[in-house]
Amino acid sequence: MEAAQHLMGVDLVILAIFLACAVYKGSQGFYASLAPLIVTVISLAGAFAVSRLLAPSLAERVFPWVREQVLTRMDLKGIHSRDLADITSQLGKLLPDIASGVLDKYHLDLRPFVEKVMQEQPYGTPEHIAEAAVSAVLLPATTYMVRSLLFLVAFLALKLVLSLFKNLLGLAVDPTPVRVLDNLGGAVIGILWCAAVLYLLGWAASVALPELFASLAGHSLLLQRVFFYTGEL
Repeated sequence: MEAAQHLMGVDLVILAIFLACAVYKGSQGFYASLAPLIVTVISLAGAFAVSRLLAPSLAERVFPWVREQVLTRMDLKGIHSRDLADITSQLGKLLPDIASGVLDKYHLDLRPFVEKVMQEQPYGTPEHIAEAAVSAVLLPATTYMVRSLLFLVAFLALKLVLSLFKNLLGLAVDPTPVRVLDNLGGAVIGILWCAAVLYLLGWAASVALPELFASLAGHSLLLQRVFFYTGEL
């Protein structure tokens, strides 16, 4: 009888948490609980597609301006060595800070670009090699920057438009019969969400604090059913 009371005590706490989640999400409703997540997922997917599709062509248009802005701020006439390491080192020092920051952010190394240009222009002057290498590395850097900006702008725009559309659709959930179903759906979402969170917490506790969790599970029929039967303990 005492063991059953222990089991019921822990299980009642778990059931109370489930009930609180069901009531909270039920008060929000199925639509209000699920719609923001759907809007975010669609916005992320749409922004990714837009940035991948439009970035190359837009980067080609922006690249000449970016190249001019960077090269006019660099004095390449002082480069006289044809050594790969020397050209790479001098270019790293001559690049404007903002250009160096972009290359670092997108993990673009100057050395492979300098080496490729030297292979393509075996008799080119150090100045021309350096200029061609800078142009070569700026093209992917420009593409990455444009893609990142497009992703951000597209995500915010899609999020705004879809959120407005979501709010308009939410007005259709006001009639009482639909509202009841919406609340029931929200309660189901709350129960599922609570189950997932509690399961993850239980799994983490079983890994990080196995003895403590095993002791707790020994006083809970629900934890025993879930974690013993699924092989977690």
